[in-house]
Amino acid sequence: MAQSGRSFFSNRPRYSLSRHLRCSGCGGRMQTALRNKKYRRPPFDGLPNPLDVTFRCANHIDSKSCPANGTYISLAVAEKWFLEWLDREAQMSERETEALAARMAALRTRSDGDQALLGRLENIQGQLEGLRTKDDKLTDAVLAELVSEDSARRKRTELETQRQALIREQTELRTKLKEVPVQQPRPSRMDLLTARKIYLAAGQANRRELVSKLVREIRVNKGGGGPGKLRVYPLWEAPPPWVPREPSSDS
Repeated sequence: MAQSGRSFFSNRPRYSLSRHLRCSGCGGRMQTALRNKKYRRPPFDGLPNPLDVTFRCANHIDSKSCPANGTYISLAVAEKWFLEWLDREAQMSERETEALAARMAALRTRSDGDQALLGRLENIQGQLEGLRTKDDKLTDAVLAELVSEDSARRKRTELETQRQALIREQTELRTKLKEVPVQQPRPSRMDLLTARKIYLAAGQANRRELVSKLVREIRVNKGGGGPGKLRVYPLWEAPPPWVPREPSSDS
């Protein structure tokens, strides 16, 4: 936390688990929705009450492309089970911690070739996001009558060809890597207990900054709000298995 410097106090994130929650059905991001204003509870810490904030699978909401028809969870339930996970980690025995560290050390060894593949994966992800931005701008240009629909159609075909080529390469690279993780050392028990205290005392934006120091991804499962609703993948354990997703029309 000390090494994070001033960025720890960033107010850009809106909720504690924003950008970390992922749908277990498609691996896609979750987007928020608020309860009808008529039924909302009083705000908390300047933001909507966590019981009134729901995270929903964006792929299901936007394009119905999630094979599992999406998942959802309230912020209150997500935070409850995240803290439960943090408690379990802090209470892990020394013997269990040593066994986990040994497993993680065996997985942490990577070749230069693997690092190059990881770099290329990051580059591909950036290119895919860039293509989506171009498509959005193209839509705006058509609406503003700056570009004809025929020209836009030809450009979209070109963008789609590029996107499909990048997705194929992305899939091949992930197969080569076999999802071998890049992992950081596991925090000490004292650090985990301190993290819990900070989480309880901090606001939503600072909570999210703290979560980013601990968590790689949090998968939201189908079903009710019981203990199995979340699966937390911390930075010191293997990343979650990649979930293939049907590409949406606007991605």
